[in-house]
Amino acid sequence: MKTTESKSHTEQEIRRAISEGKTLYLLDTDNSGNDDILIAEPGETEEDITANVEGWAQSCGYCEGSEIWEGQAAWSLRKLDPSELED
Repeated sequence: MKTTESKSHTEQEIRRAISEGKTLYLLDTDNSGNDDILIAEPGETEEDITANVEGWAQSCGYCEGSEIWEGQAAWSLRKLDPSELED
């Protein structure tokens, strides 16, 4: 995986987040083509990130809120270890 695979953040933003000790999450959107690397801001929890993703998916018309994690959509969110990113 490369840091340039993020749609929401530049490679520089991701590298800065890593150096600042921020938590990264990998959003796997199955076959919808919107996989992304997300950066949690200080104080944000995985639940906050999940809610943000659900709100975004709903606003884009993918599906209603939490439905993206089940059924045909089958999206997933997990903490990303910075060592998984290639230089």
